[in-house]
Amino acid sequence: MKSPWQQFTRLPDGSITLEGHPELAIEVIEEQGPATGRDIESELGLPKYYEEWELLAQARGLSGRQIQFICADESPTRFPGHYRFQPRRITLPTTCHLEFGHRGFVVGTVHPFLLGFDELRELVDSMFSFEIPQELQGDYIIGQATLFDSPLADKAWDALRLGIFSHVCPLVLRQLDEPVGTGQLVEVSLVSNDYPECPGAKIFKMWDSGA
Repeated sequence: MKSPWQQFTRLPDGSITLEGHPELAIEVIEEQGPATGRDIESELGLPKYYEEWELLAQARGLSGRQIQFICADESPTRFPGHYRFQPRRITLPTTCHLEFGHRGFVVGTVHPFLLGFDELRELVDSMFSFEIPQELQGDYIIGQATLFDSPLADKAWDALRLGIFSHVCPLVLRQLDEPVGTGQLVEVSLVSNDYPECPGAKIFKMWDSGA
């Protein structure tokens, strides 16, 4: 299954938009600082060609594999200007896709979401079966995802177990008149720790209910 939010099209004038979403404008970040991307394809033994990825991403349903993570907090991001997300002003979907490493393929579904307030952190710790990471800053969003039953989701699970995927990246779309750090959450990507845009968006729990 392909992600509907990470299929890019370059227009004749040099601008970039999303396939099927010509109304959206994408800002290209020219300078982001030093970063060395992990070669996760080699680490996980993934194929080279796009068509092979399409076959791997074909899902047979949901598995019992679950993860919980911080989707966003208020710590400075690594985007230009180091702006902070504003969790209280982000519109959360009922559910959305879990994407594989910004490669454009879906490996699961995210549900549900929990908006946590900084001043109620101890209460959340006592009510739920997880402990909020202490390094979080301000308000935060917790997400839970279920992985698909697919060969590519199996690779994602391997990457989670090996610590290759340690963070997530929330894809938040905003209108031009909305302040940065706000908008609508439409997708969450599994990413490695080499250069997460939101350093606080960490995966903190994983389990297999079907094992």
